[in-house]
Amino acid sequence: MVQRLFGVLLLALGAILLLNTLGLADAGELVRLWWPLILVAGGALQVVGGARLGGGILIILGGAFLLRNFGVLPGGFIAAFWPLLLIGVGLYLLVQRQGLETAAHGAPSVRLFGVFSSSTHVLESQELSRAELSVMFGSLEVDARQARPAPDGVVIDVGVLAGSIRLRVPETWRVAPEALVIFGGIEDKRPRPANPGQDAPRLVIRGFVGMGGVELVS
Repeated sequence: MVQRLFGVLLLALGAILLLNTLGLADAGELVRLWWPLILVAGGALQVVGGARLGGGILIILGGAFLLRNFGVLPGGFIAAFWPLLLIGVGLYLLVQRQGLETAAHGAPSVRLFGVFSSSTHVLESQELSRAELSVMFGSLEVDARQARPAPDGVVIDVGVLAGSIRLRVPETWRVAPEALVIFGGIEDKRPRPANPGQDAPRLVIRGFVGMGGVELVS
């Protein structure tokens, strides 16, 4: 998913440089006006991949900056934008609350979230297949060491904005980070096993990390 996004960005950059070389457009002006499309494209890829919250935030951010660049929104809209974004995320979480596993953690699919808060959760599913972890201005600590992954592995969709997620997973799990990261990071601090093998459980991390981080420990 991230590879496709980089491919699109390279195509766009090449087209801009070509137009600039031919004298048909000002590359600096094009970049100034259209850079928010990077956020929109990244968000769209995240939504397609199942990370609806993180992808939606990216699309909204990109769209708002795009409208500002073209004069549709005033330059000082940022002051009002962040409260509106928090309200929107809050409404989303309320609507999605029905049917969620937030603390029992025995279900194969789990959704956890935190806004201006810190919480700790233990996953005990014996066939864990998917988890959606979202945090804004807070932190989540999720312990999956007692869980067993589904035969096809585990997919965790993260949505991090100015927050952090700490994942505790066994050292033998193979981790494949595929999330889009902007001003943040995903760091695996687990000790490396001597030979995990191709049959080791696979954990894929998708979604969006902005101004925050995801840390894996054992």
